[in-house]
Amino acid sequence: MIAVHGDLKKRTKHLHEAVLYTPESDLAMLGKVEDLRLRLEKLGVTLMGDATRSRRDIETEPSLLARMESPIWSMWNATSAPSESTRASYLKAGQAFEKFLADLRIVQSDLEQSEKQLNDLGAPYTPGRMQIPDWKLD
Repeated sequence: MIAVHGDLKKRTKHLHEAVLYTPESDLAMLGKVEDLRLRLEKLGVTLMGDATRSRRDIETEPSLLARMESPIWSMWNATSAPSESTRASYLKAGQAFEKFLADLRIVQSDLEQSEKQLNDLGAPYTPGRMQIPDWKLD
């Protein structure tokens, strides 16, 4: 998930540059790309935790990765059945992961729509934006 999130962040960064270099685009498109960037930033904090707060010894909520690792490590060398707290931790991590995936898919869909709009405006190529052209022999 970290790789997918990172890829979407890179595509959003390149999309921002493409908006700046496309004369036909407007400020609304730039605002839409900035909204995508902020939503991805928020999803990154959900996935990996808030590094800036934890660096300053401010308590933070556990990241999704930390929640997912906890039941794994508690059962790594166990020979007994999972405890109730391990099961509850697994359930909470699973529910959080479902929500995270749904939010990530929405952002990905919005990003692809923005890329298509820029493609229609004739924006310069950006990595990850591979549109199959609508071409027909006349």
